[in-house]
Amino acid sequence: MYTTPFPGKIFESVCKEKLIVQEKNLYYLFDIITHEKTQLKYDLIYPISRLYDFTKWPVTRYVTVTHLIDTSEDYDEYAIEPDTLMTRQGKYGIIYGDGEVCIPNIYDKMIQIHDDHFQVALGEFSFEIDDEKEEIISTGGKWVL
Repeated sequence: MYTTPFPGKIFESVCKEKLIVQEKNLYYLFDIITHEKTQLKYDLIYPISRLYDFTKWPVTRYVTVTHLIDTSEDYDEYAIEPDTLMTRQGKYGIIYGDGEVCIPNIYDKMIQIHDDHFQVALGEFSFEIDDEKEEIISTGGKWVL
């Protein structure tokens, strides 16, 4: 176990003697050898999921979001718990555990479809609720193959 001067969350993976830590709403790359910390310019970082192959542990890549806007409160009047695909707006990408960029933050939406596969979209999405059909309708944006 590593002791760091961070009172917040410490991400599990050590990659090239570095790990990601969160202090309040800020993320840092912490070098476990030199004890240097470098702020990462992301609004949100979370580990990719291991949906199928649990032997690929620990997770060494993380989804990153810049320019994050959370619109979950917009759906309160419908008394539904919307998916983060609907409520999180921003630019998505992926970094390795040492902070190196794997996929740049240029995509407007990102869905993990397998352990190491993602579907990405460009363009601004709009989500509306059809009360009669009880469906959520998505318009705008284009999924990239």
